[in-house]
Amino acid sequence: MFETRDGGQPDQDEFWVQSQKLPKVTPDPFYRKLNQTLNKLGFAEDVRGICRPAYADEAKGGPSRY
Repeated sequence: MFETRDGGQPDQDEFWVQSQKLPKVTPDPFYRKLNQTLNKLGFAEDVRGICRPAYADEAKGGPSRY
């Protein structure tokens, strides 16, 4: 269980990736249209309203106001 490694395994590559090295993407027209539609419907506000009772209690770590 606590055996020493023989060094035969290669070193692990670095895990961290700098944001500057990530590929640049442009917003897809589908997602732009989806966001516009959800904004028109007030989707985010409705979801916040539904979830508010679960997170509004300051005694349970909720924010004091939204």
